[in-house]
Amino acid sequence: MPRLTEDRRLRQRQRVLDAARLCFARQGFQATTMADIIREAQMSAGAVYGYFASKHDLGLTAMDQEMARLTRALEPVFAAPPPGGLRAAVQAILDGVDALSDGSETDFCRMAINAIAEARRDAVMEAALLAHLKPLIAGLEGLIRHYCDRPQAAQAAESLFALIIGQIVRHSLLGSPLRLSAPDLTELAL
Repeated sequence: MPRLTEDRRLRQRQRVLDAARLCFARQGFQATTMADIIREAQMSAGAVYGYFASKHDLGLTAMDQEMARLTRALEPVFAAPPPGGLRAAVQAILDGVDALSDGSETDFCRMAINAIAEARRDAVMEAALLAHLKPLIAGLEGLIRHYCDRPQAAQAAESLFALIIGQIVRHSLLGSPLRLSAPDLTELAL
């Protein structure tokens, strides 16, 4: 039997991850079984287990990939805060999230809600999610200091983070655009 090239191996691994993401989106993490993922991937059990030891491993890897996408989308805002103040920066962040959201079953916003829900039930997933979120919250704190230099920038960053998560939930559940609305909610977070 010929050996898989590295490129093919990576594509097969991603195929398993994509199948897992789809199953998690349709059924939720808890209700999804490895048999569901194997069936969705249209691969043998041995092939799937050759890439991932467990559903938990798949869940963590999928979350890592999504958070890496989010980090890449938001890095430009944190590296070069846009003109127009904090409200403009928060809208740029929401625009970055919106760029990741395609309305599909595995839409970023929908998957983010699933990840948060699962993290509340699983200490390892919670630790992994928090490890990804800490730099993002620190980036928000940096933006607050850049625009307003508030003495309680850390607390304001957490409030701003909650506002952004709320926008993600609203977008996912109601289909509302990821836009700040009047009154200026950014000011309320501070």
